[in-house]
Amino acid sequence: MSRSLVLALLLSFALIGIRIFERSPYGDEALVAVPAWNLAQHGYAGTTVLARQTLAWKGMNRRTYNTLPGGLLYLAPWLTVFPATIVVTRLVFLLWAAVLLASGFLFLRRLTASRTQATLAVILFALHFSFILAASKSRVDVMAAALGMASLASYVELRLRNLKLAALAAATFAVAACLTHPQGVLYAVCLLILAVHLDRRSFSPVHYALAAVPLAVFGSAWLWYLAQDPADAVSQLKQNAHGQGRFPQSFHLWHALWREIFQRYLNRDAAASGTPAGKLILLLITLGSAVVTMFTAPLKRQPGIRLLLFLSAAILTLETLFENSKEHTYLIHAQLFYSGLIAACVLYFWQAGRWRRYLAVLTVATYLGISVGGVVFRLKADFNELSEAGFRSALAFLQTHVSPRDLVSADRTFWFDCCGAAHNLVEDPELGVTTGLTPDYFVNSLKLNGERMADWEKYGKEDPALLRSLQQRAAEFQLIYNYAGYQIYRRR
Repeated sequence: MSRSLVLALLLSFALIGIRIFERSPYGDEALVAVPAWNLAQHGYAGTTVLARQTLAWKGMNRRTYNTLPGGLLYLAPWLTVFPATIVVTRLVFLLWAAVLLASGFLFLRRLTASRTQATLAVILFALHFSFILAASKSRVDVMAAALGMASLASYVELRLRNLKLAALAAATFAVAACLTHPQGVLYAVCLLILAVHLDRRSFSPVHYALAAVPLAVFGSAWLWYLAQDPADAVSQLKQNAHGQGRFPQSFHLWHALWREIFQRYLNRDAAASGTPAGKLILLLITLGSAVVTMFTAPLKRQPGIRLLLFLSAAILTLETLFENSKEHTYLIHAQLFYSGLIAACVLYFWQAGRWRRYLAVLTVATYLGISVGGVVFRLKADFNELSEAGFRSALAFLQTHVSPRDLVSADRTFWFDCCGAAHNLVEDPELGVTTGLTPDYFVNSLKLNGERMADWEKYGKEDPALLRSLQQRAAEFQLIYNYAGYQIYRRR
């Protein structure tokens, strides 16, 4: 099994590496890297790549509040040493993928008292598309998951030797996860369930006090940062929560469950991996494993398996009822628990012998085949996308024609590698009319052009004078590049 684990990890990180080096940046990656870069280079965490600071995102060029501080504080020291390229930032966050896998193994090994089951679960998780896709981005999802799983692993590993140390270490990791991404709350809830289930009779006021120390320390530091500009903090946090549709609109159970299944687990978005049919099979294997676990006496009698089933149900419930965006990226926070249930069922069938062994092998082969196939499907689509070629070609043109003294207006995904000087690029669909900063070059991509056209149509109805100013400004630029949906204009 250890050799299988090594092979699975090699394959997983090979696929991750391909995406790291070949996939063009996502907009969210820039929104993490820009404030971290400003913090590293200038001492303030401002998201300066967005030229237009609306009322909803008020003050983001000075202080970034819509992104929790964990990822920014982690990335900033790296960017004092290494250049802020997309590959560098992705590799920096990739380190957390190894922490996540190691923590998951330690947690499941201790919880289930089975090294084999923990190993198989990690193999299933490491080759699942949710892990590979999340680990190949410079977003904080993997970091939050790693810190959260480290919280659970440290608790179950330390509790029998030193319950006080277990409470302090687990709470520290849990609070850090919550201050990295809101999904960190899932692990805090799981930690509470673990602690109450395993040690509620052993707790004393000292244990509660130790668990509260990291919350007081980290929470006070974050509150101090929020207090630097409370109005901007409230504006940005409110927009990120309500304006982005992250909170539930209703708590109708069946409607929420339908959305969870079809929008997250059976996601048809081109950015997700695999086909809906393949994802349906993975979902059926996961649900089947949960059912087998609940109704098979030898499995149900194992305390660790019962607890793992309960933790999986708790995460599913929280995600179904309280996470409204249904981001498929957030599957990473549940998938390791699900993989533990699948591994338990597979090993039970294997040990049962006869035809059940064939079922165990078929389940693992199907699960891994669809998971890896989904990633390969996504990689192939990326290589065939004209937009990928268009982005790289436009980026190369900018790098050879634009000097660090020139101001470039472009989609924020160009920020990482544009012109050798990250601070000279802004995302400004209004071409400096409202900011007073007229760009020397303007990159017209599909995304930015869509925003610009929508805004200009609105201005035509609400502010005709502003629209005329925008049209006059646009006439100051001449087209110098046009390929694969990207046009580059230079100011006359």
